[in-house]
Amino acid sequence: MKLQYDRGAFGGTLSVEILDDRLRVGTREIRFDDIELLRYFSTESPQRTDYGLLISGKGVKLEINYISQRLGGPDPLREEAFNRVASEALAAIGRARPELEVRSGRSPLAATLIFLCFAIPAVLGFAMAFALGGESGTTQFVLVALCIGLASLVMAWSARPWQKGSSIPATDLAALFAADGATG
Repeated sequence: MKLQYDRGAFGGTLSVEILDDRLRVGTREIRFDDIELLRYFSTESPQRTDYGLLISGKGVKLEINYISQRLGGPDPLREEAFNRVASEALAAIGRARPELEVRSGRSPLAATLIFLCFAIPAVLGFAMAFALGGESGTTQFVLVALCIGLASLVMAWSARPWQKGSSIPATDLAALFAADGATG
């Protein structure tokens, strides 16, 4: 089965071919038996939201993605096409490898970097509060440092890389994408 869809924005058209024993995305392909990881993620910025399904294993990474522009508003036709392609690909993978589950969220490297972006200011804030704690006339600086340290600690804790992300069987996520595509 050969499918194509427009990824939106500057993504261009992506061709996805589902064969009996493999998946071809663009010019790259992966055998179903070689798939080690399925990850669904979304990233947001003020201008756009990116949705992606990462399929990787045996030194190959394939990505089926869709870019939604915030300024232009949602594009139901592109979104429906992405949902259909993701659904078909996940259904084929699920039939071939029913034990595979799709993880959601950030990669371990991204989660670690985000954690560090908040953990370092937390440590520095508490260290500054401790260092200024014994000095006279520094109460305001101590309180500001403690507030920065506490706020950073809360954000670091929410981004901790060791927390287990959620996962769902590939066939179940395929059904969700199919239902989403049907409602538009």
